[in-house]
This record gives sequence, C-alpha cells and structure tokens, in this order.
Amino acid sequence: MIATTSLRAPRRPTPTDSSEAATDIHPEQNRDQTWDQLGQLLEVSALSPTPSEAQGILCGLICGGEPDPERVWLNQLLQTPQGDPEQDQAQVLEVGSGSGPTADPRFAAARDGLHALAQRTLDEIQGTDIGFTLLLPADDRPLVERATALYDWIRGFLFALGVLGVSAPDLSAQGREVLSDFATLTRMDLDALSEGEEDETALAELIEFVWVAAMLIHDERGLPRQEAR
Repeated sequence: MIATTSLRAPRRPTPTDSSEAATDIHPEQNRDQTWDQLGQLLEVSALSPTPSEAQGILCGLICGGEPDPERVWLNQLLQTPQGDPEQDQAQVLEVGSGSGPTADPRFAAARDGLHALAQRTLDEIQGTDIGFTLLLPADDRPLVERATALYDWIRGFLFALGVLGVSAPDLSAQGREVLSDFATLTRMDLDALSEGEEDETALAELIEFVWVAAMLIHDERGLPRQEAR
C-alpha cells in the first residue's frame, strides 16, 4: 500500500498471460498536442472532464468488458445538461449523422475527435503490441500538473468500472489489489509534490504501474476483439 503523502508506486502486478516481455517496455507519453486538442473538444461536455479523465473513463469501459465502449463513452461525455438518457442517446446519434435539430457543430467536432481517440485506444488495448498510452501532459509540463492528470485518469477509470457495475468480488485477488491501490492513489497528497528528481522518478514508476494494472484488469474482464464493437 502506498503512502498518501508521497509518490510511491505499489508493487507492480504480475501479468496473467505470457507477454511478460511486453510489460517491461514503458509506453512513451504522448508528445504531440493531443492532450490540449482533446481539452478543447471536451469544453462542450456537461461532465467537464479533463483529457486524462476522459481517456481513463474510456479505458475503464474497455478494460471492464463493455461490449460497445465508444457508444457508452460518448453518451457519458456528450450528454445533455438535463441528463435525460433518451435525449442523450438521440443527441449523440444526431451529432454522429450531422443532422437533426440538436446537431450543434461543436458537438459534431467533439464527436469526430472523440471517435478517433476511441478507435485508436481500442486498437491499442486489444492489439498485439505493448498496449495503450496513457493520455497525459508532456514531460515538459510541471510535475504537479502531470501528477494531477494521472490522478484524474485513475478517477475516470474507477468511474467507468462503477458505471459497469464491476466491483472487487468480480475480480481475482490481484484484480482486487489493483482496485485498492487505485483507490489509494486517488488520495495522494498532490500539494506535497516538488519539482525534484525523486518525485519525477516516482511519477514515472506510478505511470507504468497504472498502465500495467489497467491491462491486468483487461486480461480479466475485457472482451476479445471479435466480441467488442
């Protein structure tokens, strides 16, 4: 268990398949403007998630076994302020087709951008390579900003598992440990961080831990490519 006042990674979970070599490769953080661009697209969302939180929700839906993660994700992010599920679904469908009385150009642009991210993330998680890349600010951003983004990502992932009704009894002992560690990470003391080498190293280790842990949940709960839409 990690201390809530420091950036110290829990024990790294052991993969459940034979792809140990793949998990030794730390995925590079996104170096382009995807994080900033996604932030602009999400300005229309009634949930007001950060880019990292939005991707965390998506990854939680995929890893948690949702058969149609993109549809559920878009309905969560592009829902109407009133929160009417039938109206939300109609709005997303109309935005997707670019027609209808609620086809707001901002929602259309957001939907297109989010669709691209959803497809790329789904391909990465369900592909045969090393897995997905956590969507976080670039390494030249302040450490507190990057740590906060990781915190948001974890919150989004846990939120998605809650939407799916996935809880500790649905997982193996190792999966339950991941959930416990993720919950602890949402209580880390961000105000105690400093721009030093020790916290930089600790943050890098935490990012790798979260990545491996999410893939472990996918190994247990995620649907094979042919079953996911």
